Amino acid sequence: MQTRPRIDKLRCLMVPGIYILIQMLCSIGAGYLLATRLLHRVRPSAEASFAQDVGLPLILILPLVSFATMVQGDIAGAGRASIGGPMAVGILAVGMMGLGHATYSRPPAAVLVRWTCATVATGLVFLLSAALNELPTLVGQSGLAIAAMLMWLNSPDHHDATCQNMPREDWLWYAVGLLVFAQCLAVIGAGTGHVSISGGISMAWAIAVLVMLAVMVGPVTVFRAGGWAAVYGPLVSVSVVTLPIIIPAMVRALRGEYIAAIPRTATGMVEIAIEAVAFLLLPIAVFAIVRVHRTAAAFIGGLILGAGGLLVLGRLLAGW
Repeated sequence: MQTRPRIDKLRCLMVPGIYILIQMLCSIGAGYLLATRLLHRVRPSAEASFAQDVGLPLILILPLVSFATMVQGDIAGAGRASIGGPMAVGILAVGMMGLGHATYSRPPAAVLVRWTCATVATGLVFLLSAALNELPTLVGQSGLAIAAMLMWLNSPDHHDATCQNMPREDWLWYAVGLLVFAQCLAVIGAGTGHVSISGGISMAWAIAVLVMLAVMVGPVTVFRAGGWAAVYGPLVSVSVVTLPIIIPAMVRALRGEYIAAIPRTATGMVEIAIEAVAFLLLPIAVFAIVRVHRTAAAFIGGLILGAGGLLVLGRLLAGW
């Protein structure tokens, strides 16, 4: 009589464990391809670059964004991982840029100005949402559109020459994309009961890619990939949180049913207040790093990196 409950309990433990193992294996495989076959071909660009300003940021944060599919009305836990996680990635990227100031070349002015405007606007929106302690429907509806517009602005209309010999290696980039997508599916499959473990693996993946970029490409590319990841991630995440509420309401409205106003789609936005404040201050840190002596820049970068590391560690220990 007691065998069946034990089997069910064992199954509940094994199934998420299999998904977590798949996530780890996909992370290792994608990291291997990036480190051995792809990143050494990436070259810093003096203008907008799809590889550095769109592709790499998405590779960094898509596993974290996947946690947004688990939000059920409260941002705490999975929602904080999907919104605050990418912001933490941006903080770590700026810190790495400061530490790499000895081999530093200033980010392109156009890219820096565009990123600063996007960061300040995004940070203010999320800080105000944290003050309201709720996710307004308008923010959730517009997040994906704004992220898509920024990606379009960062995609040059001419051939992107920042990756050498791309035609021959195209299939490897597709393989990395498929492995990242598999990570996303594994995160969703593991479920809300294992956010701390899946979130730790997703954050470790993002940090590993940032380190590989710092070693193989340079600190400016680290800043561009991590900085834009911190902008795209929260915007896409709030849209993912909002869609399951908005789409059924739209379907009912098309059927002619009465639909009451939906002022908010989730609560608990105060959970990301620390990340929102730190994210809003990032442009100040970046402008300080690019204008001071390399020793001072390394000191600032070390402080930011240490603060970001403590923030990530605290969130992981708290289960996000």
